[in-house]
Amino acid sequence: MLYSLKKIIQSVINSPLKLTLFNVILISVIVIGNALLQVFCIPVLWAAVVLGVCFIVSILNPILETKERLAPALGFINGVSTMVFLYCILFLEEMNIFGLILILLLGLGLLVYIPHYFIIQLFWKSIIKPKYKRIRIWYIMGISVSVIIAVISINKYKTSLQNVNNYVNGKKQELELDYFTERILGEHFIYHTRLESYYDGWRPPFHDSLFVLGLRATDYEDPLRSNTYHILPSDLIKRIELYKRYYPDNTIKYECSCAKEYDYWYHGDDLWKKAGVK
Repeated sequence: MLYSLKKIIQSVINSPLKLTLFNVILISVIVIGNALLQVFCIPVLWAAVVLGVCFIVSILNPILETKERLAPALGFINGVSTMVFLYCILFLEEMNIFGLILILLLGLGLLVYIPHYFIIQLFWKSIIKPKYKRIRIWYIMGISVSVIIAVISINKYKTSLQNVNNYVNGKKQELELDYFTERILGEHFIYHTRLESYYDGWRPPFHDSLFVLGLRATDYEDPLRSNTYHILPSDLIKRIELYKRYYPDNTIKYECSCAKEYDYWYHGDDLWKKAGVK
């Protein structure tokens, strides 16, 4: 049986078409699985575009790597894709361990390790055994650019966080509005921050990975949250009121929550009425 399994694996690995079809199955599994279990929420627009490109290229990588003229673009996107899959692994946190146990439950734990598989495949095809040597350079460039963007974003997030801290502590009369200030004010009811509902209550609908990186880099510091372990109604109401004040034209309550099992919490909670949101 093991010999037959080894032959099947070798057959898939050595055939660009078979490996592409296998990649299609895996990406489809994580997209459908996420739609049902909702580990990751709806990506914000820029993240959806990056994710779409990375998924498509990761699927087609076994076929595209045979075309020399595509080597620079392929290597670069593979580098970015590697960092995207690494982010998924980091966001899953303790599930990377619990997934081993969940494998025994209808194989659900296998979903956890699909990003690990793609990182190995992309690293192998871009660094260990690339079809063309220059893919290595572009792959490293893709990773480097991703890291630079992440570092810049984290620093900008810290600036925005300090801005909100100064406002909350009375050092500033008004907030300086920017990209991450909007994310901080919309935290917990618009933007999802962590894997478990325990941290976000309603499991809000949107996911911004740059925002999450900023949160992780500051140990999830939240100047608008008075309790470390629970989201208090008073804090959430204050947050919603601030968001409405500074972003009056933005949507406050969306048509769906992140996880379907939390739909009632999201749509039926009295906090919406208390905060003046229908």
